[in-house]
This record gives sequence, C-alpha cells and structure tokens, in this order.
Amino acid sequence: MAMTTPQPTPRTVAHSWLSVGVRALDGHTGRTGVVQLLQDDLGAVRTEVIDHPTRVLLRPVGGGEPAWWAAVADLRQADPR
Repeated sequence: MAMTTPQPTPRTVAHSWLSVGVRALDGHTGRTGVVQLLQDDLGAVRTEVIDHPTRVLLRPVGGGEPAWWAAVADLRQADPR
C-alpha cells in the first residue's frame, strides 16, 4: 500500500508585470482591460501587490462595457498603447 502525503493546493504564479494600472489581455474572453484590483486565493482584495493573486478586476479599455473579474492564469501583458 503506497502512502501519499498531502500536497498544498497549487498556486497561480504571479506575473512580475501584474499590478494595478497595467493593461492585460484576458485570453479567456479576448478582451483587454486595465487592472483595477487584485484578489488572492483567500479572497482578500487589494490595490497593491499581493503574493498569490488568483483574480483581477479589469476595467475595459475604451469604456462602454462593465468591468469584469479575470483569472490570473488567463492573463498576459497587453501592448501599452
């Protein structure tokens, strides 16, 4: 009988560029937005850098649409334009 040891829940690797005010492309929706808030895996929401962000609130570039929450794993840095 093999024994297994409990493994911690995998955490999303925070992108070094990810901070409030940067443009991010949400690969899940294809939309580009500006990061407004960061949320960690415990549900804490902040405007400053946090160790393990899992979601971010994005304000759409160009306006006219509502802000949305996006998973950090789906994000990549957008062109600064």
